[in-house]
Amino acid sequence: MLFLAPLFWATSNVTGKLGKAWLSPYAFTFWRWLLATALLSLLFRRQIRADWPQLKARAGWLFVVGGSGFALFNVVLYGAFARGASVVNVSMITALIPLAVLLVDVGFLRGRAHPLQWLGGRCRLSACCGW
Repeated sequence: MLFLAPLFWATSNVTGKLGKAWLSPYAFTFWRWLLATALLSLLFRRQIRADWPQLKARAGWLFVVGGSGFALFNVVLYGAFARGASVVNVSMITALIPLAVLLVDVGFLRGRAHPLQWLGGRCRLSACCGW
C-alpha cells in the first residue's frame, strides 16, 4: 500500500500539467477536491456517520484548515503548471515538503527529531537531489 501515495501524487502532477489547457488552477482544485470528497464520503460513510457529532462541532476549524492547507497548496501547485513549470521540478519540490516541515519543527518550534527522521530526510534529499 505504500506505493499508492507517490502514485497518487505523480498522477496529480501529470494530470495538472496536462489539464492546464482546459482548467484554471482554481477550477482544477475545486473539481479535484469535489470528486475526492464524494468518493471518500461514499467509501467511509459509516465512519463519517459515527464521527458526525465531533465533525460538526469542529466544522469551522476543519473548513479553515482544509481550505487554507489543501486548497491553497493545490492552487499553487496547479498555478506553477499554468506558468510552465515541469512535472519533474514540481514533483521534487513536493517531495521535499516533509523535510521542510522537519526543519521548521526543529529550527523554529524547538521540536526534537528522532534519528530515523533525520535519516529519512537524508534519504529524501538523496532521492530528489542526488546528495
